[in-house]
Amino acid sequence: MEATGPYWWVERPWPVAVAEPMMVAKPGVMPMERLTAEDQLMLWPDAIWPQDIGALAVLDGSSLLDPDGRFRIGDVRDAIAGRLDLVPRFRQLLYVPPRRLGGPLWVDAPAFDLTEHVAVLPLPAPGDEAQLLLTIEQLRRRRLDRSRPLWEMWFLTGLPERRVGMFVRMHHAIADGMAGVATIATFLDATPNAVPGPRRQWMPAPVPTDRE
Repeated sequence: MEATGPYWWVERPWPVAVAEPMMVAKPGVMPMERLTAEDQLMLWPDAIWPQDIGALAVLDGSSLLDPDGRFRIGDVRDAIAGRLDLVPRFRQLLYVPPRRLGGPLWVDAPAFDLTEHVAVLPLPAPGDEAQLLLTIEQLRRRRLDRSRPLWEMWFLTGLPERRVGMFVRMHHAIADGMAGVATIATFLDATPNAVPGPRRQWMPAPVPTDRE
């Protein structure tokens, strides 16, 4: 183990395909989380072939819509905010340090705004399955903004029987297929009218300096 500035270099205790050191912070210093070699393989083709994954769920909208059929976007954002601690990547950015200072890092977004990630979009008439899938295809054509955490969640209203579509997309570097499904399940409840957890205060850690 070797001390380097505020960090120690330690060798991973488990075998990996490529030798990859792990940075462990000294007490009082936030650890650096570098992308793995596999994650970086999902990152570089973005310019030609976007590497995001998505999932669609159709929800019972009885507790998501008010009596006039308007989506309760404020309540939904509050519920999601109360669970973001369970998915740290949803408040982190991809940071590429200067050359010779290592590979890309996950760092906390200095000005995270949930309204940039969770939105509602009414489906065009007649609000059937064909319109739902067409709208999702249009959303998938939008590239994820690298200046923000690489995910978004859309609630698609206008389906029959007060149902609501939920389309979630995230970069493949955040999660693969099965992990992506588990991530989305974090924000779902098996029973209606579940009481949201308390919204915890969150303070982003500073981006590492060149010396760190």
